[in-house]
Amino acid sequence: MRRKRTILIGIFMVLSCSFTAFAENESNAIQPASAPVSSPAALDDYSVFRPLSETDDFEEIKALESEMLKRADSLYTSGKLKKNMTASDIDYNKAVKIYMDNADSAFNDSMKDREKFRSFLDTAEHVWVLQVSLGNQTVTYTFNIGKPVRDEIRGLLTSEQLAKLEREAGRWKIAKVAWGDGKGGDYKDYIRKGMAQENLREESSVVVIGGTPGIGQPLAITYEKETVKVIPASAAANDRLKSLIKHNGIRTPADNPIEICDLDDYIAALN
Repeated sequence: MRRKRTILIGIFMVLSCSFTAFAENESNAIQPASAPVSSPAALDDYSVFRPLSETDDFEEIKALESEMLKRADSLYTSGKLKKNMTASDIDYNKAVKIYMDNADSAFNDSMKDREKFRSFLDTAEHVWVLQVSLGNQTVTYTFNIGKPVRDEIRGLLTSEQLAKLEREAGRWKIAKVAWGDGKGGDYKDYIRKGMAQENLREESSVVVIGGTPGIGQPLAITYEKETVKVIPASAAANDRLKSLIKHNGIRTPADNPIEICDLDDYIAALN
């Protein structure tokens, strides 16, 4: 059984970190791990680089714009934001699509078969994370699809709360709003740095997985030239991966700016 609630909470905790804490370190080169892969099919529909505006999710998320502005206005009125947000500040194509991992984890031997990985993606929950820059501050919205109200909690809700949850069921909603000083870490830029390090160009086959048990940080998976590579999607993911590898006694070249491992070692470290 997949523990979606636990996983979603996990990624929200990651995204709630201060922006200063996950700012990128420009000096860190990124060296992805690799392993053979069996299928040549592309993953265009799942790619982190596919703009939100080109997906079926866009219209519903765009319809939440007035609520986004209302939430930002509340933060501005309360003094948490120094600048009020306007619609022109929002760039929906900066949104990042993140597929949520589960207890069994996408990171296993079947991941080498792209069609099996595609089957995982077809059933996995995904969220969208959108950062909006306001001068030297950033507001981060996380969107997910509302779940049906569970029978066991109906009696604990007011009529207004129940009506709201029932309206949101099966539709995109704002699940979380976070804010902080500085620029938020850009997953897409960070992944591109890793791809440049390895001379990879197939952005259509790059998928981001979040909430992986044992690491909890977003990792990019990319298929190109008969290999599958794993690239940290942020500086925080780099740090967590390094800690995981060291904890499990996996040796990597000492002169690497980050600790890396091949896919089999990474899978072993998770288990």
